[in-house]
Amino acid sequence: MKIYKCIFTIWLIFTLLFTVICKLSFGVIFFDIESIGMFTNIIPFDFIFKLIRNYKCVSDSGINFQIAEIFHFIKDFILNICLFIPCGVCLRGMKQKRFKVTAVSAFIAFGIEILQLAFRLFNIGSAIIDVNDIISAAIGSIIGVIICDIIHVLSKKLKEV
Repeated sequence: MKIYKCIFTIWLIFTLLFTVICKLSFGVIFFDIESIGMFTNIIPFDFIFKLIRNYKCVSDSGINFQIAEIFHFIKDFILNICLFIPCGVCLRGMKQKRFKVTAVSAFIAFGIEILQLAFRLFNIGSAIIDVNDIISAAIGSIIGVIICDIIHVLSKKLKEV
């Protein structure tokens, strides 16, 4: 169980450094408080709904742009899922309940989004605050819980043999 705590601590430090500090190196965008909505998404999967709604109004050159946006959205979503799989594995390995693991992962992702919002408000970074990051964190932790449960079942079977 100590190894899970150690790995979780390392993962948490890496995640904070990767998702917050690295965003600072992409430059500073200055704006006023009224424009914060341009950099915030509080509607889950709103990009997909906008894409479906505007599909018929898109020109040939716009289709290529939308394909690039779809690829970017899917890539970010999958990378956020992968980023939170170790969190699910470690917390479940520390004998936490499945729901608690998912809630803690979502809370960590929410905290990161709030931190990014604070950085943006003080003109320190250029991160976009997105509710989809919290959803992908929860999905990643669920996958991590499943992986950890499979590992425990397999290790019990190997001990029996």
